[in-house]
Amino acid sequence: MSIQTQFAYRSSSELEVWNAPPNAGLCENFKKHTTSVKSIKYTPSGDLFACIHADSIQIYKTSNYELTASIERSGIVDTKFSPMGTYLMTWERFVKSEGDSVHRNLCVWTALTGELVASYTQKAQSNCFLQWTHDESHCAKMVNNEVHFYKAPGFGDKVAMKLVMAGASYFSISPGRSPAVGVFVPEKNGAPARVAIFYLGSFKIPVANKTFYRADRVEMVWNKLGTSMILITHTDVDKTNKSYYGESRMYFLATSGNFDCAISLKKDGPIHDVEWNPAEKEFAVVYGYMPPRTSLFDHRGKEIFDFGEAHRNYASFNPHGRVLLIGGFGNLSGDVDLWERKTLKKIATFNENGASICEWSPDGRYILAATLSPRLRVDNGIRVWHYSGELVYKKEINELFQVQWRPETVEKFPQRASLSPAPKHLVIESKPLKPVAEVKSSYVPPHLRNVAGKNPGAGASAVPGSNPQPEKKSGAKRNRKKSKKPKEKEGDDNSDAQPPAPANGNGPSSSPAPSEQSSVVDVSKRLRNLEKKLTQIRGLKKKKDSGVELDAAQEKKLANEGDILKEIKELSQKK
Repeated sequence: MSIQTQFAYRSSSELEVWNAPPNAGLCENFKKHTTSVKSIKYTPSGDLFACIHADSIQIYKTSNYELTASIERSGIVDTKFSPMGTYLMTWERFVKSEGDSVHRNLCVWTALTGELVASYTQKAQSNCFLQWTHDESHCAKMVNNEVHFYKAPGFGDKVAMKLVMAGASYFSISPGRSPAVGVFVPEKNGAPARVAIFYLGSFKIPVANKTFYRADRVEMVWNKLGTSMILITHTDVDKTNKSYYGESRMYFLATSGNFDCAISLKKDGPIHDVEWNPAEKEFAVVYGYMPPRTSLFDHRGKEIFDFGEAHRNYASFNPHGRVLLIGGFGNLSGDVDLWERKTLKKIATFNENGASICEWSPDGRYILAATLSPRLRVDNGIRVWHYSGELVYKKEINELFQVQWRPETVEKFPQRASLSPAPKHLVIESKPLKPVAEVKSSYVPPHLRNVAGKNPGAGASAVPGSNPQPEKKSGAKRNRKKSKKPKEKEGDDNSDAQPPAPANGNGPSSSPAPSEQSSVVDVSKRLRNLEKKLTQIRGLKKKKDSGVELDAAQEKKLANEGDILKEIKELSQKK
């Protein structure tokens, strides 16, 4: 029996859980929420589902979506589950307390019961949560350049171990059954930056060590087993003056300490994304100034394949490591390429312009893309694509804030012998965002609206094709004429009426009215002006992608792109 994949979404008016294609439909076990929800979170295993409200957190079992715990707590800003979903961490903004008491704004709760088991003080939101080993036996946080480890369960304030390294500013715990700890020390007083890797519990001598210059901060990207690390270094200022956004470099370190190297890239510029293949000892990198280059490297830092240059800034393997998605989002056009890893051939291309997220389904066959508010307030909705490049599901939603797949372990979805085609006879649901009433009068450009004598829609409505109404006189002249005009008798109302138009349409009313002709000309002019603005915006995007800093007026032009596209669409329908 196949396992049904699901996704949850949160909008301004509702929270729902849906079954994903090929059997798309509303999940009957979950009761639709119509109250305001700040955020939603699944555990990494997908067994629990948390809904974060303004004053509480409700946790459900995903097997039947029954409520298992409720935590009454207000002011929660962010939440995160531990790797096995046993604990839920919450972070609130730090508030300075009066007296000797200190606000403990980082709390740890048991997910199944909602019981508070530990609380700490964490002022900054960046890297605010505890880091855990894969089996949840230990968790850790940084305190004054030291890494404090706590033993679970019942950890509380008792420190089980300390990793002391002078000047340390960042650490990361690897996944896998044999956890390692990577610690970063930035440059200081001419001394190079340093990254050291320790095995958990053996903090005297590092098993791997790497020193380098030009590093103000780092990212540590571990592979699935925790046996290798990609180290990405960043500087705030590029001393070569090639980029306004600083400089990036990349290194490879084996956890065992038997190998490390600097990754040689073919193109200068920022490193946009790095993604490990979950099934192989290899990784993909998107790097360089626009248009970036994408390459595949092995576990020794040697290039295996070059995917070429294109406007892309995102890479993601499906859970089986069989298909690689390379896309361009954010300020880019939203083009997405799908490559089969075995043959290293492109199998599909589609476009997701304006997408805020693009994620693989747990079974590795579908891709969920969504346009979210407040980044874009138009065309919000969910689209699901098959890896053959075919759109299999679409749902438009007003003010969509968040979408998330329900996680499942990849072992539940055995890998097929070959890439399967998209399912047939799927119903693609599409609901209009707002019903638009039919406009009976001719289109009037904005600059002519509510202008006396120019807007046929101002005052009494004008019927296209009818004779233009005479301009009204001032009050004094109108009153003098009215006093001289004799009172007409009933029955003489039609004495000055126009003769009826011929039935064959050859009369005066069959020719287009001047107002209708001018409106068509105005629509064409407006469309040409909007196209010019759109061309300017595209030019500004290219400048920004190449590292040129834009001023406030240029940034404002970029922000108006969505409104311009919407107006072009409306005018094209009326033309």
